Amino acid sequence: MGITTPFSSNQELYDYLLRLADVLVASGSLVLANRVRGAAQQASGMNTEFLGESKIALEQTLAAEAGALNPQERKYLVAAIDQLDQTLSR
Repeated sequence: MGITTPFSSNQELYDYLLRLADVLVASGSLVLANRVRGAAQQASGMNTEFLGESKIALEQTLAAEAGALNPQERKYLVAAIDQLDQTLSR
């Protein structure tokens, strides 16, 4: 997965959300982890709902993570949001 396009499928996005939630739990950011997990639970629903909920949860995480993520994780998070922006604007 390159930084410019982190996901080639919804499954990869789903997997990322679960990994990110684990990182957030490990850093003590339980509220953010629950938001991210909530977005992941939308994977079985409509595609646009899953992508939209994922984008919202990732934006909230970026705004509130306060050092819970390392610089590489934060860069990947920004790339994920950018990809979701582009996908949803099509």
